[in-house]
Amino acid sequence: MAERNCLGCGTWPVQMAQIRLLISPKTQTMLPRREGINEWAVIPLCQDCHMTRTDSIHNVGETRWFENHSCPQEELLRWWTSLFLEWFTRR
Repeated sequence: MAERNCLGCGTWPVQMAQIRLLISPKTQTMLPRREGINEWAVIPLCQDCHMTRTDSIHNVGETRWFENHSCPQEELLRWWTSLFLEWFTRR
C-alpha cells in the first residue's frame, strides 16, 4: 500500500497510518490497534496528513479526519472487515 498516494491530499511519498476502524464480526465491538488483523489496518497518508498539520489524523482523530476528507470510510470498513474475516477463518 506504500506505493499508493496519500488518501488525504494525493501526494507521495506516504507513511502507513494505523487506523482503528475495524469492528469484530463476532462481538460487534471496535478492535484494538496492533492486535491480530488490526496490525494490517493501515491507510497511506503523507507526513502532513498523518501527523504534522492541525487537521492531521493524529490531531483530529480518525472519525473526524474521514469526515473532513470525504474519504470512503464505509468502503474502507467493508474492505478491512473482509480482510479480517479471511484472516480469522484461517486461524
